[in-house]
Amino acid sequence: MDEKIQAQITLGLGVVGISAGTLTVVAPGVASKLYGFNLAESAGRDIAMRAFGIRDLALGIGILATRDQPKANKLWLQLFGLSISGDGVAALLAFRKPGANFMTFVAFVVSVVFAAAAFASSNNRK
Repeated sequence: MDEKIQAQITLGLGVVGISAGTLTVVAPGVASKLYGFNLAESAGRDIAMRAFGIRDLALGIGILATRDQPKANKLWLQLFGLSISGDGVAALLAFRKPGANFMTFVAFVVSVVFAAAAFASSNNRK
């Protein structure tokens, strides 16, 4: 992979992590609907959504903060890829459940794309 493309993918993944994380921490109800969960307003929903948001925020910060440190950046990209792969598996398993909808499918596809980008970008780091 070309270094310029790798740098752009890394930057994009970091920004996505920070953006998604911030949205989910600040507005868990909006994030719940956007991600296709449509969870009823409750303290449990907000705690779970904010926990995901903090995870994504931390991964995004880690990716961006280590862009000039190839070994550390590789680890952050792999952690992002692993986390988002877990989201993809969760979405895939949810297809068989009542309430699965188009956003469930979108969550699966987005997870696969971001995980592939993270792993491809990390494999280019030395």
